[in-house]
Amino acid sequence: LRLGERFESYQRGAGGLLAIELSGGTIESASLVLASGSGLSRHASNASNASNASHAVRFRQTASPLLVVYPAVCGENMVRLTPFMDETLCHLRHYMNGAAYSVIGSGYAAPADDHEALAAMSRQLTARAAATFPRMADATIVETYCGTKMERVRQHSTRNYDSSILPIDDRVWAILPGKFSLGFGLAVKTFHTLTGHLPEHTPSIMASAAAPYNSEIDKLLGWVRHKRIIQASFAGAGP
Repeated sequence: LRLGERFESYQRGAGGLLAIELSGGTIESASLVLASGSGLSRHASNASNASNASHAVRFRQTASPLLVVYPAVCGENMVRLTPFMDETLCHLRHYMNGAAYSVIGSGYAAPADDHEALAAMSRQLTARAAATFPRMADATIVETYCGTKMERVRQHSTRNYDSSILPIDDRVWAILPGKFSLGFGLAVKTFHTLTGHLPEHTPSIMASAAAPYNSEIDKLLGWVRHKRIIQASFAGAGP
């Protein structure tokens, strides 16, 4: 496992192996799976087979505002769905060191590089949340950020929430997790695509008597953005 490496490109090497160029050198592999998120459009264009249908595969990056509020403004996880974008809200409770805080989303979305539209959507989300959750008036942390998502562009579809495993060259795939709740099965699907069979066993990172918790796993996992916001605010507040 090589961490801190940046994928640059690949070429078809001797014996059919792929020569994969990384920021720290070149390695060889029989297969390549690109899970590079916002870099997929650029990386997929490196497909060496010019006749491959990969050139018909297009990606786009969209962004949606999320609102982080502390303390939590609602005691329940809830979703309000309406035909009107500015009325739709999703509220989830999260915890940091035992303290509950809220993450609030909506149906807003715009191209990730449309900063003006996203700023306006962030203001609208904050105003709608304040009108819906009276406890926001007493909040000590109210902060928005934009979560981004790569999607495969489909004809006659404005959004695409599906996870995807896309062959872009011989033994080269691009993968997209899609909607968060659909992304968890992508590893198993990718394993099946590469090997032709399902994994025999899926390891658990949860602690048990037979398998104590491995703290080394924590080093490979990053905190989500809303948790980092709360942690930074708690740290800045001091003891």
